[in-house]
Amino acid sequence: MENKDYIYHVVDENCWNQLFAKEHYQHESLGLEGFIHFSYRDQVLWVANKFYLKNDTLVAFRVEKKLVKNEIKEEFSDGKLFPHLYRSLEVKDIDGYHRLKKNEAGSFYLDEYISM
Repeated sequence: MENKDYIYHVVDENCWNQLFAKEHYQHESLGLEGFIHFSYRDQVLWVANKFYLKNDTLVAFRVEKKLVKNEIKEEFSDGKLFPHLYRSLEVKDIDGYHRLKKNEAGSFYLDEYISM
């Protein structure tokens, strides 16, 4: 059974490298849709391979769900239940990340988890 204590957000490497210069993270979807898209761990590769295949390296950062639970709504998209965050994210709440790299077939895989 998937651990739903953590949520993940996929970003390109450029965004990841600039993230810690700020106190809050506001993905453009917050302004456009009213929320930031997150995934559970078992959904991260699906998201990366569906929406970010043009990138070579991505980062999936992790947030403990209980830190943002009052602003999270689980909603269906593409037949799957995803967590959506209805506010900006405090950067200090990011507790670690996975790099997502491509295999020889061109699909992403999760590299080891790095705690912060």
